[in-house]
Amino acid sequence: MQPNKLIHETSPYLLQHAYNPVDWYPWGEEAFQLAKESDKPVFLSIGYSSCHWCHVMAHETFEDEDAAKVLNDNFVCVKVDREEHPDIDDLYMETAMAMGQASGWPLHVFMTPDGLPFFTGTYFPKEDRYGVMGLITVAQRITELWQNYRDELLQTGKRVKKIFEAPPRTGGKVDPAAPSKAVEQLKSIFDARYGGLVGELKFPQAHLWQLALHAGTLTRDADAVWMVKNTLGCMAAGGIQDQIGYGFSRYSTDERWLVPHFEKMLYDNAQLAYLYAQLSAAAKETAYGRIAGHILTWVVREMRDPEGGFYTALDADSEGEEGLYYLWTPAQVKVVLGDVDGTTFCRLMDITEEGNFQGRNIPNLIGRKLTPKDEAFLEKTLPKLLQDRFLRVPPAKDDKILVGWNGLMIAALAEAYRTLGEEKYLDMARECVQFLQLRMVRPDGRLYNSWRQGAGKTLAVQSDYAFLIYGLLQLYQADLHSAHLKWALHLAENMMELFEDKEHGGLYQAASGSQLFARTKDSRDGALPSGNAMAAWVFHRLYRLTGDTRWEDRCERLFNVFAREINADPLNHAWWLDTLLTKTHEEAQVVLIPGEGMEALHQVALEGYDPGRVIIKNSHHLRGVVPYLDIYPSVSEKAAAYVCKNQVCSQPVYTSSDLRRLLHGAL
Repeated sequence: MQPNKLIHETSPYLLQHAYNPVDWYPWGEEAFQLAKESDKPVFLSIGYSSCHWCHVMAHETFEDEDAAKVLNDNFVCVKVDREEHPDIDDLYMETAMAMGQASGWPLHVFMTPDGLPFFTGTYFPKEDRYGVMGLITVAQRITELWQNYRDELLQTGKRVKKIFEAPPRTGGKVDPAAPSKAVEQLKSIFDARYGGLVGELKFPQAHLWQLALHAGTLTRDADAVWMVKNTLGCMAAGGIQDQIGYGFSRYSTDERWLVPHFEKMLYDNAQLAYLYAQLSAAAKETAYGRIAGHILTWVVREMRDPEGGFYTALDADSEGEEGLYYLWTPAQVKVVLGDVDGTTFCRLMDITEEGNFQGRNIPNLIGRKLTPKDEAFLEKTLPKLLQDRFLRVPPAKDDKILVGWNGLMIAALAEAYRTLGEEKYLDMARECVQFLQLRMVRPDGRLYNSWRQGAGKTLAVQSDYAFLIYGLLQLYQADLHSAHLKWALHLAENMMELFEDKEHGGLYQAASGSQLFARTKDSRDGALPSGNAMAAWVFHRLYRLTGDTRWEDRCERLFNVFAREINADPLNHAWWLDTLLTKTHEEAQVVLIPGEGMEALHQVALEGYDPGRVIIKNSHHLRGVVPYLDIYPSVSEKAAAYVCKNQVCSQPVYTSSDLRRLLHGAL
């Protein structure tokens, strides 16, 4: 079979479709120019490599000659990897919702040659089934409408465009009580038995629990902190965590966290590793730190490129069956461990003859409290089962490297180092930064969004910049290398230049000059934090580190632009509110003066749970970048630390005990 135009792409998702009989084009000028010349509408299909229903539709429909003929005869067909083009995905996902249609992946959009959408849908079977129109029927009806009622379709597209052109309702201030309102709302929908939010479909939603932990710690709200501990404990015991090889799946299909949708995403695991490490520090309980370490064990073992970057995802399916790679029977366990140890393992991990998932078993620890003896037994037996599992056909891996998701991973590694104290995490975070600088910066300074097999591909969007700056600033706290802070400042200026809406405020997801019919600005958190919310966080952190009020002004402007949305729906703006807590409960700033013993002082400054604390080292590399450092002189050969709160600074201290007293007591 002859390949289509996708054969020249690097995205694993697009390459999965390169030999479809559908004559796919990648997103770009060529496809839209062809649509104009041939007077055909565009059929846009958006998905990603580890999307289960994307695979189902590919096999049912896009590999089918009859369906391909209908599409090829009447449309210019365009495939998009949503992870390479989050700006395209965001726009057409919002379009589907604006048109009152379902949203999700795969996402399908019928549009004019100018990119104006007039019909959207998600999964279509090939043919009509159970009252649902098949893609062939939909395509035939759209073709008829295009030929006979084109003006109506064009008017629909223009109406959609007008929705996005409406001036945003900006202005106002975020309610200072919004964080507490969000936490109270969280309590009202909390599943006290199994953790998470009530319902049978449960997502980790790390940003919600990060907000609850921060707010609960600040206000001494024991119930809020308990919700976090309960949720993270239940998740860690469930099948959503791979008990054999570690790492978390995308979500659970049941209330107990037992049966996951088995795909594993880098961004979920980065955010969860960060949160488990944070909770370990806040609760002073090492069990949560161990889970953070387990997540990173999986990431480093299976998702790390030899050059230092991190891959994107693992599929849910293997050998054509969802979850097969992760399932066990008692007989399979006993072949590896023997009858005695196998029986013990099956008892501990809920592996039965009846099975807990389609006649087989998802290992889990739900409802079990392990004794030290049990833990020692699992430590001995888990590696044997893992080695045996390596002999199975593994799920496919999306080995492209996304700059924004790697930013989240850098933050997770820095936080794990801070909490667990293992230098290897710091080394890997630095190596990831080096990889991104070497491979994902174009000669003109713009960032690539993705990289695979030696080539950068699409341009980074606003959230990519924000997530990478976030990772760099977290890493700077961990190692005080001025290069991280300086690159973060450079990227932040670039982000403003490329994405700022200078008329109405806020940051667009796409840069100017894109082929999109509109540019979106996100405020709500989804599976990932809002790009604008993350920008507000990094702007405030840059202000705290540099003293440059321009950054705080930019942060304030972002809050003002999105205040209405935040006040109306606090819980879906958790990252904004986490930043607001930092702004309104200003914590200590620690200025370290180099000299003998500085490492010990730095380690004290990293101790404990304090999301608002910032640490900066007085370095000659920051001269002209952080002017206020000149007022902190070195007064001896010994390292010194100044602790500042509310614009008041302590006298210098030189010992770990004195610094610890200042950080945990009054000035």
